[in-house]
Amino acid sequence: MKQAGGRTATVARKTRETDITLTLDLDATGGTVRTGVPFLDHMLTSMAFHGRFRLELAATGDIAVDAHHLVEDVGLVLGQAFSEILARAGAVARFGHAVIPMDEALAEVAIDVCGRPTLALDATFPRQWAGDFDLSLVREFLGGLASQARIA
Repeated sequence: MKQAGGRTATVARKTRETDITLTLDLDATGGTVRTGVPFLDHMLTSMAFHGRFRLELAATGDIAVDAHHLVEDVGLVLGQAFSEILARAGAVARFGHAVIPMDEALAEVAIDVCGRPTLALDATFPRQWAGDFDLSLVREFLGGLASQARIA
């Protein structure tokens, strides 16, 4: 992990299955997301847009076998970046809550920045796949994010 200033962090992770470099900047917007998994790119780009943060992400993985390793590792790396920033930023609002209607979906999210990683996900998808993306991997991504960001 390379520390950046203020509310920015850069994290790199290289395993046998993945190679990821991510920069998160909470004081900027935009960025570029390239994972080789179109739905994951869309999900992360949307997350950054609606979260009003900048995300620079270059990630490769063994997606010809399965996207699982890449999706989970991207969640872990993003969580590490959030954790790094939170450690330096000091006090933040501990709780957050939002209800978001978007197209034919309704999402409700509650977050506790408590230092105790927990994921409670109650999601029903009308189908198993979004294009060639297995939607069960959303849980893997969010679990990695919550565990490394140390949020519930």
